[in-house]
Amino acid sequence: AQAGDLVAATPTSAFFDLMAVRLNPEAAAGKDIRVNFVFPDRNERIAMTIRNSVLVHEAGVTLADAQANVTLPRPALLALLGGGGMAAVAGQVRIEGDRAALLAMAGLFETPDP
Repeated sequence: AQAGDLVAATPTSAFFDLMAVRLNPEAAAGKDIRVNFVFPDRNERIAMTIRNSVLVHEAGVTLADAQANVTLPRPALLALLGGGGMAAVAGQVRIEGDRAALLAMAGLFETPDP
């Protein structure tokens, strides 16, 4: 239960820091992706931008020009980051806007070694 407690206590922005580290700069070259994430279970919003091969995120911010808005509970984000894929979070994720931008974004991250 301690690992679960640690994950629960970890700020959501720390998981976006992890995503920034896993971003493949060569794959992200020339990309301009803007996505708003909403976590209703934690009353959190995070705006994420990938530009110039860098991922930047801001807590408490909503981008007016986002290509997509993704609403999901934080455990669903953790499942996706853990490699569970969309099947693992079926029915938990609401996507508004450009799904192609999300698919493009998903392909920009390196998979960590187990």
